[in-house]
Amino acid sequence: MSAPPQNGLVRLLFLIVLFALGFGVSVEQQFGEQLAQVNTTSPARDPAGRKLYILMVDSLSIEDAARMPHFTEIGAHGFRMEMEPCFDNFTTACVREMLTGRRMFSLFSVLENLQVTRPGVGANLITDAQQAGLSTALVSWGDLRAWSNLVDTNLRLKGKQKTQEAAIGLDIASTHDVVFHHWIWHDVASHHHAKKNGPKYAESLARTDELIREISAGLPPDMDLIVAGDHGHAPDGRHVQGMDVPTVLVARSPNLRSVTVEGRPPITAARYLMGAITGVGSHASQVETPWRSWPSAHMGTDVRDIGKARTNSKSGSSFPKAPVMVAVLLALVSLSTMGWKAAMAVFVWMLLAGFYFPDWLEFSHVRGFRKPIMALGWSIPIAGTLWGLFRGRNLSHAWLGTTMQKIRLMGLFLTLAT
Repeated sequence: MSAPPQNGLVRLLFLIVLFALGFGVSVEQQFGEQLAQVNTTSPARDPAGRKLYILMVDSLSIEDAARMPHFTEIGAHGFRMEMEPCFDNFTTACVREMLTGRRMFSLFSVLENLQVTRPGVGANLITDAQQAGLSTALVSWGDLRAWSNLVDTNLRLKGKQKTQEAAIGLDIASTHDVVFHHWIWHDVASHHHAKKNGPKYAESLARTDELIREISAGLPPDMDLIVAGDHGHAPDGRHVQGMDVPTVLVARSPNLRSVTVEGRPPITAARYLMGAITGVGSHASQVETPWRSWPSAHMGTDVRDIGKARTNSKSGSSFPKAPVMVAVLLALVSLSTMGWKAAMAVFVWMLLAGFYFPDWLEFSHVRGFRKPIMALGWSIPIAGTLWGLFRGRNLSHAWLGTTMQKIRLMGLFLTLAT
């Protein structure tokens, strides 16, 4: 078939975008929610479990942490580890991994972070703590909507309370067992002042460190402390998907050994630490063997061996019906407008993307191929588009060039992955 006339181009593009969005939604529901909606019965709480205050410093880079004396002191006399954040490098996604202990993904993480959508979270520290009879609280500026309806007390701060967060947090700590406090202001400073790295950025670091000092000094004797970032940031303040922006965690608790962890475990390791401190573990979390050396010797084996019996609420091998259906529809649109070659290319690419997206994510992020994969993922399809457009001088050839290069890229991934 020949290329569509110009007056049908807008309609064609609309249909393509519509079906591509539908494909993304179907893949999200098939794989993303499968990981999120994990529900298991938590093991009995360890008798040595203690109360816990979690202070999450938004956009805390390793370089920032080194410039904060009180943060450094906690790590020097307690537990310290650097962490790889979630793949998306956005707060909502990283908090989800931190509190669930499961690697997840979302094709719409930007919308989640902007509070447009609310992701499922499944079994997590908050619900597990409540099952164990502990009271929970969230202190934030309203940007963690996925958690606000789960906690016993949701304290949404207001404008005039910006300088009172330490006192407010300590007041909540006196009446609750598990507190999650989101300090958002360092992220604001990193976006506006990190590039210049001048007095205003230094002021943000000093103010954040003072908050850490006040909370550390004022917590009840039976409440332990974790201070951690959700992700770091680049020198210019950015922290978008695919960037290498690790963060750091320090903890003060008799339930953890005083060690500095080698390497950079994923942010999901924070859930294992929280379980060791509170005595509330989760079989839904993903645990690596080296982590089992982190709890103190007096902690029971139920906490130390958590994760060995992890189960999912849905079968990971179920056939992805929705992604396949949308791929067929998108191929039919291509067939009616661009010819059978483009249609077949679209169909094959969508099937590969739908079936292997989780593996692609694991390969590019966990195995350390993130930077080259991100670069190839953009450059190769764009090159194919330009090649097809130059050769055929029409939209059909441009589309065919794009999809063919994506298929070749997926073939390269499958070869490397195996």
